[in-house]
Amino acid sequence: MSHTLWSRRDWSRRELVKNASLGALGVPLTLSGAGTALADGLATGPAVSFASARDQMETIIRLHANLDAVAAPWWYTGCIYGMRPGEAPLKLVRFEGCEINLFTPQSDASYKQTGRTTSFFRDLDSGEFLERWTNPYTGRVVEVKSNVLGGNGHTIWSDAGVTPQFRLSAAGAPLPNARPAIESLPNAAAQALHATWTAFGPWIWMRHDRAYPPGLPQPLSESTSVMFERKYLPQRRSIPAFFSSTYMVGYPAWMDMKDQPGHAIWHADGLKLKSVDELPREYLQRIRRLHPQQLTVQG
Repeated sequence: MSHTLWSRRDWSRRELVKNASLGALGVPLTLSGAGTALADGLATGPAVSFASARDQMETIIRLHANLDAVAAPWWYTGCIYGMRPGEAPLKLVRFEGCEINLFTPQSDASYKQTGRTTSFFRDLDSGEFLERWTNPYTGRVVEVKSNVLGGNGHTIWSDAGVTPQFRLSAAGAPLPNARPAIESLPNAAAQALHATWTAFGPWIWMRHDRAYPPGLPQPLSESTSVMFERKYLPQRRSIPAFFSSTYMVGYPAWMDMKDQPGHAIWHADGLKLKSVDELPREYLQRIRRLHPQQLTVQG
């Protein structure tokens, strides 16, 4: 990875259109606006738009994973903050994790998304993996549980939008790090895919919110920004990228906060990997020992 963040070479409309026509995908990007000159000579890139909803959807899939039904792992790290009414946010724990996404093409031209997510928690000061944790709100010492999600349920991506085809059943656990009961939801309505794109020099940001099945306890929302280099758009079936996300949800069940008001905010950032073998050694050893099934995703 280059350590030079910005290039002073501006991309012209002609160059981008030319480059977009070279790749096997030929994603038809268009540019609008002239860009705004900045003090350092760079220009904010014209807005990125797409010729069709499918072009945008498949570009997002290339960012999340791979158009060729190849599983794509992401590594991330961050902190969980406690949010109680009328109080300043309180940093609670650090976390480190891996999310693996797989998009499998379907006969109707849609894509079936499956995946697994596994987070481990670390001490704020030492960075050591936590086995027990003293809750600063309650003073109670609790056993720390891994956040293990996925392996059941799937989401359909199509021209109509994103459709989670599962939901928690009445017996399902309402909070993360539990193993919820899943029931099929084959007639769910598609949620429109709302993504915004911003260009700056050689970089592009894509922002979107994760789609969730109906009926889940609130608050629940995840907003993600993905950053990648413009040069990868035309020719790559899987685009290298970085991300940052904010996840708003109830407190993890293992924190034993059921009698406390408020909710948690997870703030994370990370990057896309070529394979799970690139995960940090300490994390990889731990997930292989505790949750080896989380490293394999089926379509």
